[in-house]
Amino acid sequence: MGMGNGGARRWAACLALVLWGVACQVAAGTVVTREFVSKALGRPWAYAVYVPDGYASAALRYPVLYLLHGNGGHKLSWVNDGRIQQTADRLIASGEIPPCLIVMPDAGTSWFVDR
Repeated sequence: MGMGNGGARRWAACLALVLWGVACQVAAGTVVTREFVSKALGRPWAYAVYVPDGYASAALRYPVLYLLHGNGGHKLSWVNDGRIQQTADRLIASGEIPPCLIVMPDAGTSWFVDR
């Protein structure tokens, strides 16, 4: 009992879709938010950071990119408005940039000037 031409084509098409789905799975980074108390400024300082996939388990050194928001923005401006997580994932996956940490500090309307 053999598989007809149509059955073989359907089987090949299903296999191709499964393999394509596996090939399209790309490792994705995460964005986390944190806060620390700055002794120099005498106040808490909040920030968001993009962490590339595999960072926690790697013993490598990563470059750091700092993205500053515009006046009146916040630590998630680059995440929400600039789609930094998707952009960084795509650029890292394509090899256009190396895996890196992307730090986005929160400065509100301070223009990033110490007060």
